[in-house]
Amino acid sequence: ALLKQIMVRNYASSENLVIKVLQLCFCVLIFNHFTCCAWYQIGYEAPSDSDMRWLDYAMTFREGESRTFESASVLCQYLTAYHWTMVHIANGETNLEPSNTWERIFSISL
Repeated sequence: ALLKQIMVRNYASSENLVIKVLQLCFCVLIFNHFTCCAWYQIGYEAPSDSDMRWLDYAMTFREGESRTFESASVLCQYLTAYHWTMVHIANGETNLEPSNTWERIFSISL
């Protein structure tokens, strides 16, 4: 009965439900934006005890051509970092892994 009252009061109309869902989606996107910016910054500036950073990983293209993420465009770096945070938070799978202690600490803290 209490749950039904809460649902009726908070979600009396479908418009309220849609607004709440959109607010939640927006909050997730903003959280992931700030998380991806932190992940990028750690990969770019944090000291590395292994002499590797996630930006040093190779991106493989057709015909065996490869470059590192560091040489890629800022947009590519941002989208890669954003993808990493979305996958990491959603418990998905990606081939991009922490390469040093600072990246590992950040990854564990999520």
